[in-house]
Amino acid sequence: MNKDFTRRMTHEALIILGVLAFFTFMFRLWPLLVLVIFCIIGGAVRLLFLKAKDATVREAEEVKPEVPKPEPTEKDVHNLAYSVILTRITEMVSSEYPTAKWVWEKPNARKLIEDGEEVFILLSGAGGYRRAKVKIQNLQVTGLEYVTATLPEKPKDETDTDADDEEEISEPIPVNYGLIAFEWVEAHVMDLNDRINDAIAQGKDEYLIPEEELPVRDSWSAIIEELGRQDIENLVEDPHGIKINFKQ
Repeated sequence: MNKDFTRRMTHEALIILGVLAFFTFMFRLWPLLVLVIFCIIGGAVRLLFLKAKDATVREAEEVKPEVPKPEPTEKDVHNLAYSVILTRITEMVSSEYPTAKWVWEKPNARKLIEDGEEVFILLSGAGGYRRAKVKIQNLQVTGLEYVTATLPEKPKDETDTDADDEEEISEPIPVNYGLIAFEWVEAHVMDLNDRINDAIAQGKDEYLIPEEELPVRDSWSAIIEELGRQDIENLVEDPHGIKINFKQ
């Protein structure tokens, strides 16, 4: 913008100097005419210099090579696929049992998925405590196969009655929120760091992880603790998610 303004002003000044030179020549004002001629020469040289500089800048911009975007690595693909798997399982469980909560049966579920092994989840609030097999093909969840999770039967005494023999012995399976927090943070920490950096660059004082992206609300405190181990601090629970404060 400054270059265009300078070039325009120089061009207008040359027009004015040309008119002034014409009148000084008409009235034979030779000293003033010589001065005007020098000014015209200086303005012309300045205008040519600006045009040459703009041409050089445009040429440099045209030949500037484009930096290719880095291709996603295998790790990036697995991170994205695992995040989609977690989201898809949550959607399937919620569609069947809206109040249910789930965790992986084994803590190394991600490695089992990448190795093509069977993986299971444990649920609570799903019509009784249940266990489900996650059907996965090509890193995509195709369905859930529900089974009832019960404890092994205790040995019966000879004094047990027939009614006792018919009782089903089962106890609730405790929900391991630490495990689900670890799995969620592992799948989202890279993307979360990028979003935090963008928010800081925009001058924001805080960033909210929306509840739609988070597991069950009871696991939020465990997620905050797990994020703290990833050096993401100043987190508090919010009615709409987990809030990260940058100014504390």
